[in-house]
Amino acid sequence: MQDVTRQEALGTLRDGDAQVQELLGGLTPEHMTRAATIGDGDWSAKDLVGHLAFWEELALSALTVWKQGAEPDTVGAADEVNAANHVRKAKWSLERVLAESREVHERLIREIEGLSDREWSAPPPKSFARRESVGARLGGLTGASDGMFRHAFAHLGDLRGYVESLA
Repeated sequence: MQDVTRQEALGTLRDGDAQVQELLGGLTPEHMTRAATIGDGDWSAKDLVGHLAFWEELALSALTVWKQGAEPDTVGAADEVNAANHVRKAKWSLERVLAESREVHERLIREIEGLSDREWSAPPPKSFARRESVGARLGGLTGASDGMFRHAFAHLGDLRGYVESLA
C-alpha cells in the first residue's frame, strides 16, 4: 500500500466516519440491534459500529506502544480477532457501543493530529521486525483492500443496503 500523509489519513478517516454516521442516523434502536442485517453474516448495525471501533482501538494501542519505544504486537488472524471482539461487544448495550465508538474515533483523530509529519513517516527503530512507519502501521490497522485508513468504506455498501431495505 502506498504511504499516506497525515492530512490524507485524517481526511479519509473523517469522511468514512461521516458516511457511516449519516447512514446510522436514520436507524431506530431496534434497527441498530436487529441481527443478521449487515452483509452476509450475523452482524447488526450495532455490531458493525463495534467492529469499526475495535480496529481503531488496535490502532490507538499500536500508537501508544510505538510512542513508548516498543514494537506494536502483531494482531493475529483478522477473522479470529474479529470473532473475539464480536463476542466481547455483543454483551454491551447499544448506548455503550455508540459512546465507545465515538470516543475511540475522536481520540484516534486527536492522536494523529498530535503527531508531527516527521513522527508520522519516520522509519521504525532498527530493532523492529516490521519495517513500516507509524503512519503505515496505523493505515494498515484501519485500512481495507482498497487503501489505508479506508476500513469504514469497506462496509458502507452493506450498511447502505440495509438502510435502503428499511425504506
